[in-house]
Amino acid sequence: MEKEPHWIGHRTAERRQTENGYLYRDPDNQSLAIMVVPGFHGGTRIFSGANLWEVDRFVEGLEANADPAAEKFREALNAVRELFKSADVVGKIGNNRNWKSLRAHAEMINVEMRAQAQLEGGHRRREALEIACALSAESADTGEAKQSEAAASDSATKAVPAPLSAPTIAAALGLETSEVARLFDGLNSWDETRWKKRLGELPAWALPALTQRGGRGQGAHRWNPSMLAQRLLDKALDKDATRRKFRALFKAKPLLWPWSDEWRDFESALDWYAAGKPGQ
Repeated sequence: MEKEPHWIGHRTAERRQTENGYLYRDPDNQSLAIMVVPGFHGGTRIFSGANLWEVDRFVEGLEANADPAAEKFREALNAVRELFKSADVVGKIGNNRNWKSLRAHAEMINVEMRAQAQLEGGHRRREALEIACALSAESADTGEAKQSEAAASDSATKAVPAPLSAPTIAAALGLETSEVARLFDGLNSWDETRWKKRLGELPAWALPALTQRGGRGQGAHRWNPSMLAQRLLDKALDKDATRRKFRALFKAKPLLWPWSDEWRDFESALDWYAAGKPGQ
């Protein structure tokens, strides 16, 4: 007779793999896992397309790597569980105060997970671009332009599902520290020089916005300006004024346009939580 798999994971999220996914040891966790599964109910999908076990694994990974932000995300995930266990959040989706609080904690985790996914996606896109550029250079050297162009196109297509437009490439690579410093000059009471210095130090609060770590022979640090703005807004004392400044910036500066949709989606999410009404 086969032994059942051992329970794995954090003590608050003990689970084991089955043929149909993961089974949680705690019945309340299992109920939460079922309720938030993508596609189960649009109003209960608190995590961005992720199953509960994926979120647990993500936070456990932060802890295993001694990430400075791990404690904050563990607290947020614990709060989600406690709110679900202690409050009636089912049946009053969108209007219940506990449900809105649960969503707010979940969104903290969503922001970090999206940042990590974008960072990984950026690495994959850069690899595809390097393949395409290398093949194009080889084409010029050998004179077999058409054949190499086809090979480059095929390689890039396999690595990147959709064609790479200029905004897509920009969003994948991110902006250099000097570009961010110039665009954010005056924000957070920092001038361009101060921005360069602070971002060059790679402060913990800004790391989720880092798309490429620079260094000797590796170029400059690169950043997702939308994510950087989100992290800065979280620290701002006057959040309304800071939002207005960033909103104007993402509209007015062409360098920021590849991230304008991402910033707009973030603002929509903030408005949703403030109003407690889907779609607003």
